[in-house]
Amino acid sequence: MFDLIEQFIELDRDEDFAKFQKDVADSFYNGLVGCYKENGNELKMVDAMVGSLNGKKYKNIRLITNRIHGSTSLVTFDYYGRKVTREAGDTVIIQAITRKWKIIFNKLCIIQNKRDRMDDGVWSIELEQLYFLKNFPKFTGQGIFSGMSEIVLTNRSGCLGAYGLFQSPGDMLLMSASLVEESRKGKAKLSIENISVPCASCSHPSHFVDSEYYLREIAFGGRLSPWHIIGENGFLGCKRFSRNIHDFVRDITHISIGEPVYAFGEVLNTFGYEVSLGLMREIGAGEYINIDKKGNHKFGKSGVSVILLQFEVE
Repeated sequence: MFDLIEQFIELDRDEDFAKFQKDVADSFYNGLVGCYKENGNELKMVDAMVGSLNGKKYKNIRLITNRIHGSTSLVTFDYYGRKVTREAGDTVIIQAITRKWKIIFNKLCIIQNKRDRMDDGVWSIELEQLYFLKNFPKFTGQGIFSGMSEIVLTNRSGCLGAYGLFQSPGDMLLMSASLVEESRKGKAKLSIENISVPCASCSHPSHFVDSEYYLREIAFGGRLSPWHIIGENGFLGCKRFSRNIHDFVRDITHISIGEPVYAFGEVLNTFGYEVSLGLMREIGAGEYINIDKKGNHKFGKSGVSVILLQFEVE
């Protein structure tokens, strides 16, 4: 893991990497601004997001995006004593660290995108879907979850489910479902005026990094400690809130969005990892990543957009 930390330190000091992040953010902004000028709906904005990010590359970091055409990924679960069926989400973010094209670390985030209703910084929230994205109760599903029996997704980080909130005139906030629940003030809508998130709530430390603190201090004895490079606002964090597109781009390129489903030889979330592998295969990432076929289910064609960030360790 220490060679990975060394590369994080190099990137943190790399001004060209910072410029790359800003260039990606500018492309994203321009795409959304154009959609708002044309009064585009949520689907148009998701397409603009996917299109603006696809193919962006810096050294060993690559963004691959695509929209898979198909039916909505529906989930059925128990909601306060009654069975309900709702859309799981319209976008999935996957982050994969690879070594010699083999996955060594993998994160997943299921997102529902929302456009502010009348360019007023207010978003409608469907409470049943919010319940699902916040709690991930046992469920059955279609689309990306087809072919699975009763599904259990762990959400240790609180970052597996989130909302991408498009805001006029062309910005986006990313909020974990738990923060949306806290900010909606009991209403079936979320207002920008009610979003006030303390910095301490913006991220959740990555326990995969914290568990190796002692070894890391030994390995880096006598040199700059990499503590500020990883976790929290550095690499491999678990960000619950990205305040705007610049924050979002920094967080995704730091591999700090979503729930870890695979880490350094251990599957942490069986269903989540299988969904991640299946979606990577569907968008053609097999050209750049050695996707293990073992145990990978075959799900139905689903109308979902996929954003993949690959970090190839040298």
